[in-house]
Amino acid sequence: MSFVTPRTNIITIMKNLGYKKLKDAFDFENVGNTKLEKAFHLEQGPINPSGHHQGNISLLNEMTLRFYSKGKRDTEDLMGDALVELDTICNGVLAISNRINGVTNILFGGFNAVPHSDDNDDIIRGELNLTIQQEVDFS
Repeated sequence: MSFVTPRTNIITIMKNLGYKKLKDAFDFENVGNTKLEKAFHLEQGPINPSGHHQGNISLLNEMTLRFYSKGKRDTEDLMGDALVELDTICNGVLAISNRINGVTNILFGGFNAVPHSDDNDDIIRGELNLTIQQEVDFS
């Protein structure tokens, strides 16, 4: 088990769903609109201990997964598409089969859909908050 495993697993799942990872690890707003179709950004949040037992540490690993939908003139249709994508992503990321290599649970922490910018660019950004519970053995 490592600190990298949950991040690597989510990136692999998103790529398998046909998404491409944005290159900038920190600044998700500094990306041209032409690169946002079926793109995602994974922001690493804090990793905090939630318990200790001998050589094991229980961790809460917080992440924000941003994904982008583009192309509808009708914002209501665009919102509907984002919710369909959310279903697909949650079915992939939150699946019990992804609780491997020390990951004991993946918790849905909320979802928000916002326009990517103030421009009339027909891009919506979905923000999915996740908390990954994991066990690390340091013995």
